[in-house]
Amino acid sequence: MCRSAHTILLALMLLSGVVVQSATLSEVQSQVFDASCTGCHSGSSPSQGLNLSEGAAYGNTVNVPSTEVPSLDLVEPGDADNSYLMQKLEGTAQTGAQMPNGGPYLNNTLRQLVRNWTDEDVANNGWRQVSMDRPVRQRTRPEREKR
Repeated sequence: MCRSAHTILLALMLLSGVVVQSATLSEVQSQVFDASCTGCHSGSSPSQGLNLSEGAAYGNTVNVPSTEVPSLDLVEPGDADNSYLMQKLEGTAQTGAQMPNGGPYLNNTLRQLVRNWTDEDVANNGWRQVSMDRPVRQRTRPEREKR
């Protein structure tokens, strides 16, 4: 979805009374990852090697290639449509099952929360979430396109 269409959609949601939640990592962690994902994606042997536990989720998702489709990052800052995590949550990924596996699937509000975090917070403020002992190298757009 292009940015102008995304903006129009958000405006319509606001006008219709839909509450758009804050889109911070802590909100996504508590409302999505902890509530629906860490049953499989945590511990010493998380599914697909993806640990979404608090303190690990950012470093394991942002600018990290998917194990199922390595040409896509799990979370591509500023580009939810091309983030594999978003595709898995929406059931549009080219491979594998919609997440959470077997349901119940996230409602529109929670999927929008993840989308807003990917499009806005990670792109603009994500650097604040990176632990100093685990630096994350930000790739430039041309590097991403080469994959």
